[in-house]
Amino acid sequence: QSRDEALRQLEQSVQQRLGTSGRIVVAGDRVTVTLTNTSADALAQWLAQARTAAHALPAEAHLVGNGSGAWEGNLVLALPRS
Repeated sequence: QSRDEALRQLEQSVQQRLGTSGRIVVAGDRVTVTLTNTSADALAQWLAQARTAAHALPAEAHLVGNGSGAWEGNLVLALPRS
C-alpha cells in the first residue's frame, strides 16, 4: 500500500469514526491526530480501523481521560513507507 493510499484511508477513518472529535496534521510519514472529547468506544474502533485499513502504527500517545469517560490529547501514527 502506498503512503498516499494509507493517508487517504486514515483521513477517511477519522471522518467516519471520530467525526469532529478528531483532527489530522500530516508531517512527512507521520500523522498527528488530535482528539477532543473522544469516547473510548470511538477511539478503540478508529484505532483498529487505522491499523488495518491504513497500516498506520502508533508511534507516540499523549492521552488523558477528561473525567466524563472521554479522551483528549494527541496520537502520532507512522504511515507505511512507499
